[in-house]
Amino acid sequence: MACEKRQRTGSCMHFQCPFSELTTHGYECVEVVDGYCEVGDGCYPGCNFSWDEDDDEKTEAACKAFDVTFGESDDE
Repeated sequence: MACEKRQRTGSCMHFQCPFSELTTHGYECVEVVDGYCEVGDGCYPGCNFSWDEDDDEKTEAACKAFDVTFGESDDE
């Protein structure tokens, strides 16, 4: 799914996922922060920005990277 800006204008500053049609998520525009995709764990094994669903270390590192960039989540 493309972001609103891309749907409206045809382009945006997000990373354009080359695997969107191969995943169950179907995201086209994604945030990538410090090498971690916002979709993240268990998305697509061939993607350099995804990681194993059971990889707690990378999941924690990705959460920290996104918290630093976008502020801490209310879920904690």
